Amino acid sequence: MMNRLFVCFVSLIVILAAPARAEVSWFKISDGSVDIAFVERSDGLPGVRAAFAVTGSRQKVWDALQDFSRFSEFFPRVTRVKVHEERDDGDVIELWIDAFITEINYVQDRRNEVVGERITWTRVSGDLERVEGGWTILNAPVNGKAIVIY
Repeated sequence: MMNRLFVCFVSLIVILAAPARAEVSWFKISDGSVDIAFVERSDGLPGVRAAFAVTGSRQKVWDALQDFSRFSEFFPRVTRVKVHEERDDGDVIELWIDAFITEINYVQDRRNEVVGERITWTRVSGDLERVEGGWTILNAPVNGKAIVIY
């Protein structure tokens, strides 16, 4: 799970995220593959949608994406996270990312759009000009698995 989440997180730095809901074929990801599609967002900008299956419940994935003290376990290139603001509907966090050649730092406003299912984020400030995206967590058609869409 950690490597797949990291791959998708790094994609955030390179290209903008896709719309919230995208069609995902369980058949394409049930064997551990990552289904990546380049898409055009509703605002006309290019984006990427990645989907993969993880072992664990939706709640377990949700909890991992909300536990900033353990972020580097799931996203190894995230070297530090600082929580600026905690809200019922989300958080404002600052991330430091080891981008191999340099360190990237930015602040994002995260929104819990649908608790347990959908998180979105937008850039507040930092090194990157534009950062926005989201995670959608769905039940897989197999017990003990979840589908994660970035």
